[in-house]
Amino acid sequence: MPVLSLIIPVYKAEKHLDRCIDSILRQTFGDWELLLIDDGSPDRCPEICEDFAEKDSRIQVIHQKNAGVSAARNKGLDLARGEWIGFVDADDWIEPDMFEVLLAQSENADVVMCDALTAYDDGRREPDTITQLPESCFLGHGDFFPSLLPEFAGAVWRCIYRRSLIEAHGVRFPVGLKFSEDRIFNLYAMGFSQKVCYLKKPFYLRYVNLESCVNTYHPDHAQQGKKAAEETEKAIAAAWEDNPLIQRAYLSQYADTFFRSLSILRDSRCGLTKKERMEAIREICLNPDLRSMIEAGGYGGRQGKMVLKNQYFRLYHYGGWITKIYEKWLNTWYSSWLYQKIQNVKELCASGGLKGILEKLAGKLHR
Repeated sequence: MPVLSLIIPVYKAEKHLDRCIDSILRQTFGDWELLLIDDGSPDRCPEICEDFAEKDSRIQVIHQKNAGVSAARNKGLDLARGEWIGFVDADDWIEPDMFEVLLAQSENADVVMCDALTAYDDGRREPDTITQLPESCFLGHGDFFPSLLPEFAGAVWRCIYRRSLIEAHGVRFPVGLKFSEDRIFNLYAMGFSQKVCYLKKPFYLRYVNLESCVNTYHPDHAQQGKKAAEETEKAIAAAWEDNPLIQRAYLSQYADTFFRSLSILRDSRCGLTKKERMEAIREICLNPDLRSMIEAGGYGGRQGKMVLKNQYFRLYHYGGWITKIYEKWLNTWYSSWLYQKIQNVKELCASGGLKGILEKLAGKLHR
């Protein structure tokens, strides 16, 4: 039985799959099995997977009808035999010593997590780190304060998990969600852990293609956000004693899904006409969940106030040139108004104050 089971969901990744699998083959730690879950990929991915499996007996390929990344990962969890489990995305890659280093810290932990680098096509690399933790450390259940957990319990590909913990609590990825699957999985896994080890060193490289970063607006984005929020609430109730402070911290992420939708709708490349985008913004403003969250928690700042006032046009142009002109005009108008008020006060003081003005007025009336 291998020490480590690695799971890669594969779908439309033929351009980068070779690089991903090669980075696993170059690992300095060799006692692993690799489960390639072909999620009905329509390109050359199934063929690429089979080619690698023929060359290395540690690689197993599983073909299934397209069911989404969560279902693919769950399939891998069902088949995994290792003491530890790790995940890699098909268009990413890892440093050669990643799993050797993470496993070296695993004796007293149920989850081991490292930093990552975001890698762009133009060669840039940006650190993806936990900003609230200045150095490597071990964290117990009580060490996760409410603001830390949403930042910490994010992507699964930077972690390895003790399989006995995952199986004892039946932890799986929620099927049917378009986002937040990793976050919900980690809420369960880290919540049930006795100790989590954090290594403040990047071993994982997350690839980002700038040309494919244009977001497409999905009409069910709000519904998906609500479903993710409900799953998140259940995870906190089950694994974090239904801590109200943690629930509130994650509620802000639900509110953020609406504001991300507004940001997408301001982009002309989102796939909708201007009229359709304005209508979608109107629907978001009228969403009762969003309005109640803004009223109760003040989420969204200036945009939140615009939502409550149904200022669709300003939300459509928020951050654009119309907003900048408006704010410049407002600031200029306010500065002029304030200057005039100051001058009035100065004149009042120069004339002896309110008493002096009344005396002058009385003198005029007497004449």
